[in-house]
Amino acid sequence: MKKFNTIGIIAKLSTLPHVRNLACIEMIARSVKHVLNAKLRSAIIHFKSVGATLIDEEMKNYVVSTFSVILSKGEKNLRFFDEKIKDMVFEKFNYSMDYNCFFSLHKPALFKALQYHVIEIF
Repeated sequence: MKKFNTIGIIAKLSTLPHVRNLACIEMIARSVKHVLNAKLRSAIIHFKSVGATLIDEEMKNYVVSTFSVILSKGEKNLRFFDEKIKDMVFEKFNYSMDYNCFFSLHKPALFKALQYHVIEIF
């Protein structure tokens, strides 16, 4: 039996929109943390294989560009949601999130949640 995180259950069962939105923000932030961790692992392996020395700068640029895409609107935002976030949220939290929900979230709250989770990585 697969164990699901309770945040998805809270989002599903909540009748209060602000509680559901907070749960969605947390699910997205945790999913982005997972995406960034995977990118960091693969980058470290790649940089070690080629003997690169500016790993920190490259990863900072990737994090900044990821935040920019998530917090903006447009084609890149939609593509990032479809390719990286949507399936991960369903897999990790058993919650089906659509783009309208993602797009309508409070951006400053999402930014703070992203900061909190990504700081753990670095």
